[in-house]
Amino acid sequence: MKVTIIGGSAYSTATLFSYLANYPNSRVSEISLLGRNTDSLASIIRVARILLRGKPTRITHEIFSEKGIKKSLYKTDIVITVPVKIPRNKIFTGV
Repeated sequence: MKVTIIGGSAYSTATLFSYLANYPNSRVSEISLLGRNTDSLASIIRVARILLRGKPTRITHEIFSEKGIKKSLYKTDIVITVPVKIPRNKIFTGV
C-alpha cells in the first residue's frame, strides 16, 4: 500500500512515522512525501528511517510542482494532508 503525505516537509510529519512504526499490522510498503523544502524533507526522511527501524517501507519525496504532485500521487492508495502553505502564485492546474 502506498501512502502520500502532502505537507511532508513539516516537522509534525515525523509523528505519523512514529504511529506507523508502532502499528503492528501496517501494510504500508511505500510512503511518498510531498513538500516545499528539500532540507526539511531530508530531515524527515532521516527521522522516518530511524522510527521505522528497518521495516520494508520505501520512502520517496517530491517538491511541490505540477510534476511533483503527479509523481507523488501516482498509484497512491491513501493521501494524508498535514497543514501546508501554498503561495498564492503557485496554483497548479491539470492535476
